[in-house]
This record gives sequence, structure tokens and C-alpha cells, in this order.
Amino acid sequence: MLSQTNPKNNIFTLLIKLVFPFALIFSIFFSESPLQISIFLLFIMTIVLFYYRFEILNVWVAFSVPWLMIIFFSLLPLSEYSREINITTLQIIVIIVAIGLFLLPSSSRSFDHNLQIKYAVSKNVFLCFFLFYLALSILNIVLAGYVPLIKSFLTGNSGYMEFGVKGLYGFYNAFSNAFGLTAFYLWVTKGDKFYGLVFFTVLMFFLLFMTRQNIMSILVEAFVIYNFTVRKFSFMKVAAIGVITILCFGILGDFRLDIDIKNLARIKEEFLWLPSAVVWLYSYSYFNILNLDNVVALYQIPTMDLSSVSSLIPSFLRPSFDGAENILEISSFTVGSFILPIYRDLGFFVFILLFVIFCLITRNYYNRLHARNSYEDICSYSVVYFCFLFSFFENFWFYLPIIFQLVFIKLFRISFLRSVSGVQKN
Repeated sequence: MLSQTNPKNNIFTLLIKLVFPFALIFSIFFSESPLQISIFLLFIMTIVLFYYRFEILNVWVAFSVPWLMIIFFSLLPLSEYSREINITTLQIIVIIVAIGLFLLPSSSRSFDHNLQIKYAVSKNVFLCFFLFYLALSILNIVLAGYVPLIKSFLTGNSGYMEFGVKGLYGFYNAFSNAFGLTAFYLWVTKGDKFYGLVFFTVLMFFLLFMTRQNIMSILVEAFVIYNFTVRKFSFMKVAAIGVITILCFGILGDFRLDIDIKNLARIKEEFLWLPSAVVWLYSYSYFNILNLDNVVALYQIPTMDLSSVSSLIPSFLRPSFDGAENILEISSFTVGSFILPIYRDLGFFVFILLFVIFCLITRNYYNRLHARNSYEDICSYSVVYFCFLFSFFENFWFYLPIIFQLVFIKLFRISFLRSVSGVQKN
């Protein structure tokens, strides 16, 4: 249930959602300076973030914080690759930030953690799914002939890029994410440690397979579920978790690729004192916008080759597309955000239309979550939340292992969850 909100807060929120988006849009028409646009964008985003109190469950906050870092890093000459960003690239970013601020739900409504819909679980059916998951995990190991983490310790080469059966591994990752997420939901809402064991089993296999993306997705989605079902983390706790995550991300990156990130990113001598974790964060932010900038500057847009939706097709059926490597500033940094593949393939106007649709889908899940607070609504919202949070990294809306979780979540709800009234049953 929703608590009462302060009318003044509603008025201020309405003003922010109307005035600031138009101010951002107008700025790109009245300035031809990339520096001025970047600074004004940082200024507006910072004001809104402070007004929203950096409320991490607010999907616009989750969406905008990484983009704020990207714009901030683009102004810092840390690398020999540093250059001024094309004004068209900045205009695209300004437009999506403005549309997101206008359409995405605000954080003006507080949330009651008491579950409105409770579930009885058919443990026999749940166990069948768990055994199926274990069988898929073992099958991938047997067919590959190794476990990436163990192979890395023994040989120095993890082989994680070649691990997994084509056509099966994407299905496996989507199933694993959704199943682990479901186990986490049942663990924190029912207090049964068995479901916690299942969740950590899924997390363990992701670690063994050295798949950072799946580790991040299940942890972020579990974090959202915990905040909606148990208690909300304070800003300081979220900040601490963020710092630890960045450090772990850098350590795993160094270990997995066995490279000197500072040399790879050509960090200038006067900035070599920066920790490698910070350089990793900088690299995945700055080279992100450089790759997008290359598309804007070098490509005849749109290409209309449907490459942006190819990741929805199983890998063994997926056609290959030429020329994608030409946009990379450095071949090791393949990030380009969710903008790059759609903009390159379908053009500016289709990209904006799709972004509006993404915002409306997320808003719909948010409204359903606050109206019913059910397993399916909370877990589904956590998935689309992840898509927005990591929009700076990849287009997860068209990425089968992530977006197909929505199908499995519905499948699990139908298969072994039954809504009941009163006290939860095991």
C-alpha cells in the first residue's frame, strides 16, 4: 500500500518533470558548444538527483547516475584518447535524459513493505526445476570440458568466452537468473533457508563460469527485491555497496583479462596514481561514449540491417554482421550503451520511439507493483530496472539472457506459486 504524500512534494515533482525536461531540450537548440551542453546537463541532473535524494529505487536515478558519470568522465583528459565529443552525440543523450525524467515514475510515493499477496509454494515442482537447473549446469561443464574459474587457476587462461553450448547457454543464463531471483524472493519473504541455498548455488555457478554480467544482474535484481519486500537500504549503505562493487569489478577485470588496464586505456602519466578499479570505471564510461561518438561521426545512419535485434535470436541461428568492430575506439572495450546498436541500425526517430516504449513499460510495471505488490510484479520490475541501470553498458532490452527472464518469472508463478490469504505457508 502507498502512504500519504505531501501535496507540496507533488507540486515540486510535477514542476521538475515538466520544466527541467523542456529546459534540457531547449539547451541543445540554443548552444553549439559541447562543453556548455555537458555542463548544463550535469547541473540539471545533479539538481534532480538531490531532489530525489538519490533514491536508488527510483528508476530515473538508477538510469541517470551512470550517464552522469559518463558525461563527467568525458570532460576529464585522463587518457591519450581524450577528445571533444560530437555535439550530435550529446544531443541524443540530453534527449533521452529529458524523456526519461518526464515519463519514468518519480520517487514521491513511499512504499509499505507488508506483502499484499502471499504465496504457497509447491516444493515438489520447485525441486524439479532445481534439478533441471543443476542438470543444465553440469551439461555445460561436460560439453565444454572445463570450468572457467578452475581453468584460469590451472592454466592462466579461463576460456570463459568460449564456454557454454551455443543456443543453450543464453537460455541457461536467462533461466538461471530468473530461477535464482525467484529463490531469493521466496527466501526473504518466507524465511526458508532452503531457498537461500538455491540462490547461492546459482550465484556460485555464475562465479565458476566467470560471467560478470550474470553476477551483476542477479545481485542488482535481488537488491531491488530486498528493498521492496524487507526494508529499504539507506543512501550510505547503497554508496558503500557501490564502492565495494566497483572495487570487485576492477579486481575481477584484472584477473579475468590479465592485462594492465592503465596501459590499455593509455592513461596519461600524471594520472597513473589512480587505482585500477577507478580506471576500469573510467574506461567503461568514457570509451562507451567514444564508441557511440564514432557511430554518429562515421556511419551512414540508419543501416537497417536489423543487427540491433539479433541478440534476441539464439546464437546458432544468429547471422553475423560486418563493420561493428570499426566503431570501437579500442577493441577490448565493446561497450556502446543501449543507444549505439539501435541508433546505428534503425536511426534516431525509431530509437526515440523505442525508448519511449521502454519508459512506458517500466512505468506500467512500477504502477502494477504499487497496486498489487505480487511476486511477478516485483521480480519483473527488478528486471526492467536492471535494463535501465545498465543502459550505459548494453541494450539489455534486446538481450535474451536478461529480457527473457520475464517469461520465466511468469512460468514459475504459474508452475509452483499459488496465492493465498493470511499467513504464508511453506
